[in-house]
Amino acid sequence: MTDSAPPTGWVADTEPNERFTIYTRGNVGEVFPHVMTALTGTLIGDQVRQGQLAELVDMGVLRPHELHGPSLSTGVFCGYLYMNASTMRLFGQRMPGMDVRQIDLQVMGDVATPPHQRAKGDRNLMATLRLTKYAIGTLRRPSMEPLTIARADAKRWLTTMPSLHDASDAQLLAWLRTFPPRQGASMNRLLHWSGTAGAPRGLLDRLLERPNIPPGMGNRIAGGTGDVDSAQLAQRLWQLGRLVAADEHLTRAFDDGLHDIALRTQHTDLNAGIASFLHDHGHRGNDEYELATPSWSMDPTPVYAAIDRLRHAPAERDPIATGRRLTADANTALQEALQLVPRPLRRMVRRTAHLSRLGAIARERAKDIYVLENLGARHVLHELARRAHARGGPAEVRLAFCVTIDELADFVADPSAFADIIAQRSDQQRYLDARIPPLWFQGR
Repeated sequence: MTDSAPPTGWVADTEPNERFTIYTRGNVGEVFPHVMTALTGTLIGDQVRQGQLAELVDMGVLRPHELHGPSLSTGVFCGYLYMNASTMRLFGQRMPGMDVRQIDLQVMGDVATPPHQRAKGDRNLMATLRLTKYAIGTLRRPSMEPLTIARADAKRWLTTMPSLHDASDAQLLAWLRTFPPRQGASMNRLLHWSGTAGAPRGLLDRLLERPNIPPGMGNRIAGGTGDVDSAQLAQRLWQLGRLVAADEHLTRAFDDGLHDIALRTQHTDLNAGIASFLHDHGHRGNDEYELATPSWSMDPTPVYAAIDRLRHAPAERDPIATGRRLTADANTALQEALQLVPRPLRRMVRRTAHLSRLGAIARERAKDIYVLENLGARHVLHELARRAHARGGPAEVRLAFCVTIDELADFVADPSAFADIIAQRSDQQRYLDARIPPLWFQGR
């Protein structure tokens, strides 16, 4: 690192909005926990934000005439992704039955937040009417068919990816240009299904806000959704960990460390289990929104590390058994709630509980499709980084991600010309990664 601190402004940064000025890491900090690489941020940023805004307008949170200025939905500041909390607070002002406090709790959590200052135009009758229509629509049983169609379409798109070995640089770059619009559509879809889950859940919480109902009842009722994709991941990894724990040969192999563990276990039952897991879930991974990070199918090292941890876990941590307990408790909590609310509200409590669970399943599936499409971009970008290295560029993939999408073609053709830029940006990224971003800030 240089003697003086590098500049804090990052190449993928956006400008704060002049009207909607409060930003928070809440809800998006786990999406990009670290500084967003220059290549990822400049490749997908604009399209993702367009997808977010389109859904916010469609829901009624924003009116078309309010789409002025940058970072209305999310923004990147000093490399870190932030959500526009001021825009989200419009939910509390424009959605009947909601208030800013509830939105702050959902978006930023139970932390000290800047007081809300209502501005001219925050209340909008047309927005309220549209949000009301949207909220009523979420009380209908959602069809999962659009998600099935979207997943099939994502898989078809992946089959159009040129051969990583035979395609020219130009062919790979041309195919990569089809990716950002898909990310915008996927983000739009993810927000839609997040709303499908969140709106009934918000109404359920309001129905349960009664002196005779203990806090946390809504969490118990909605916590028994066992069919979400993330639960399936945990169950499959647990089973692989149990397989290792029950096999003396595999146990010895893992006891010897994880170096070359795939090679040392390739003729065991674990190899088939890993292959099946990666076939179904290999597009997932650690830090799975950041394209510089390989998916599990590209580098299964994190999968073996998870199995190594899980083989030592006590039996009571079995996610399948845990899921059954949560489901049973959710059903018990629902019955308790139905006895505690007035009779005229029981049907609505039952309805919102059911829709909250269905919405959680749909939201996870929408996220899975988003990450599935990331797999194609990952393969192409990492192949281009490999080619740049073969031509004298950096060996570490993350250093290749220090260039922007506008610089990528020139970098792949002549990586040595970008040596100084990469050195400066990698130094800056390390500096920013070492900082702790504030949970929220006011951008004016």
